[in-house]
Amino acid sequence: MPPSGNLHGRAMYVDRAFAENEEIIFQAGTYREAPKMRYHDFTRLVGPAVEELHQPSEEV
Repeated sequence: MPPSGNLHGRAMYVDRAFAENEEIIFQAGTYREAPKMRYHDFTRLVGPAVEELHQPSEEV
């Protein structure tokens, strides 16, 4: 998924757990490279809505 869907008129959402990270890495680019940036910069550029999007896994 592109980390900049807002540039294409798409609403952007990020899981609340990501907001706890200083840096985030995106699944984009090549198999050997991935963009990394500070989470603060990402929110400033993209302005995502922070939501609780995950469900905790059950302990086995």
